[in-house]
Amino acid sequence: QEKTKYIHAIETGLSADPYMLRRLPFLDNIQLLSFSDLHSYWPWRIGREATIFDLKNLSYDNILKAIRTGEGLKGTLEFFPEEGKYHWDGHRNCGVVLSPQESQKLGGICPKCGNKLTLGVEYRVEQLAKRPAIKKVFLSPKNAAILPEAKKEILEADLIIIGPGSLYTSIITNLLVKGMKEAIRKSRAKKVFISNVMTQVNQTHGFSLSMQVQEIEKYLGKNILDFVVYNTKKPSKIVLKRYSKDMSFPIKNDLEKLKGIKAKPVGSALLAPAPKKIKSSKQELLRHDEKKLGALIESLLGS
Repeated sequence: QEKTKYIHAIETGLSADPYMLRRLPFLDNIQLLSFSDLHSYWPWRIGREATIFDLKNLSYDNILKAIRTGEGLKGTLEFFPEEGKYHWDGHRNCGVVLSPQESQKLGGICPKCGNKLTLGVEYRVEQLAKRPAIKKVFLSPKNAAILPEAKKEILEADLIIIGPGSLYTSIITNLLVKGMKEAIRKSRAKKVFISNVMTQVNQTHGFSLSMQVQEIEKYLGKNILDFVVYNTKKPSKIVLKRYSKDMSFPIKNDLEKLKGIKAKPVGSALLAPAPKKIKSSKQELLRHDEKKLGALIESLLGS
C-alpha cells in the first residue's frame, strides 16, 4: 500500500480498454498505457495496441514525464477488448465462454465440469466499478413520434447539426424518437456532429472523440454523418483543475480511429475565452466560441 504513490501508469491489456478502467475512481490519477504483446506469428497482430505520444522532442526524459504526468500523452490505440482472451469468464478446456451476468446466474460454477469458473476482466471491473456503464438508452413511452413540422424541416434542411450536449440525455434521446433517425437519413442535408469539449461523469467518463461518434452511429446508423467537428485548443491548467474536481476531463481527439468512417474530421480552436473571474458553476467556464463555431459550420455548407 505504501508503494502505490510510485505507480504513475498501468497498461490496459488486450482484454480491457480505457472506457472500462475509467469506471474505477482509484485509477483517476493513473495514466493509462497500451502496448501490444505479440502472442502470434501473424504479422497483422503486431502493433494491435499502442500508446500515442504528442511530444515536441521525442526523448527518454519526455516520454517518462508523459507517462508520469499525462503531459504529452495523447491516448492509446486499443484492440476490441471483447476479443481479449481474459475479457469474459469461462473454461478454455470445456469450451465455455460466459458473460459476467451468465456467470453470476450459475454461481461462478462451470456448467460442464462443475468446477469454479475463471473470472474475466469485465467481471472484475463490474465488481470494483463505482461509476455505472450506460448499456442502452430508451424512451418511455416508446411510441413518442416526430412531429410532422419537424420532419418537414429536417427533410428540407441544407445542414443538420447534432450536438454539442450531453451525449445520452440530450443527443441520443432525440434520435430515439420514432421517425427521427429515418428523417435524418433520408434528408439530403449535410450532417455534422459537434463534439463536446469535456467528458461528463456518469455519462461519458473516459470517452474519446471516436467513442462519441461510435455511440452516435449505434443509434443513427453508420456512415450517415458527413463531418465530425472537434476542438483543438487546450483549456488552461486552472480551468482543467477545476473541472477535474467534478471528474470532468478533455475529450481526447483520437483521429486515427476515425479513418474507417465516412465522416470527415474537422478540427479548430473553438473554445471561447474563459471569464476573468471564475464563477461558482463550472458550466460557465468552458464554452464553444459562438462566432468561431458559426463560421466553421457555414464553411462546411460550401464544402
